[in-house]
Amino acid sequence: MDSNGKQFQLDDAHVDILVYGFPGKSVCHGSLGFSTIELVRTNTKIALIDVGAFSQHKLILESLAARNLTPADTFAL
Repeated sequence: MDSNGKQFQLDDAHVDILVYGFPGKSVCHGSLGFSTIELVRTNTKIALIDVGAFSQHKLILESLAARNLTPADTFAL
């Protein structure tokens, strides 16, 4: 894992945590938490895991651009 806790290696996959999720709860709406969004890269594939809520799309696009990637370079899981 790197010093900021956002990147780590798992077997042959390199994982970047783009957005840290958090659990949440509301009295009248149930769960309001957000999932962690990860970018997983192997030698042959690039995947986004849990692409998040609509409000997070800009953040995802910015995170991909910082890595010289576009959504077309990935597939979503």
